[in-house]
Amino acid sequence: MKRLLLDTSAYFAFMRGHREAGYAIADAEEVYLNVVVVGELFEGFLHGRKREQNRAEFDRFVMSPRVQFDSDFTRVPQVITRLLS
Repeated sequence: MKRLLLDTSAYFAFMRGHREAGYAIADAEEVYLNVVVVGELFEGFLHGRKREQNRAEFDRFVMSPRVQFDSDFTRVPQVITRLLS
């Protein structure tokens, strides 16, 4: 089983149509996002010009049964600190 832990840069590359990112995601049976990546993405959405569009695209992406969230919540304090700084 091929698993892929997606980072923020890879997500944006995929959403921008980067071929290699698309191949990697298409080839994976399971795609994971962790809380740090989700926090970084949401921070970017909040400050971007396409807030609603980016959030809607993210929501569609995570609706895939192949996309799962990494449940390592030990990093939550780091994300909150970064978002509030």
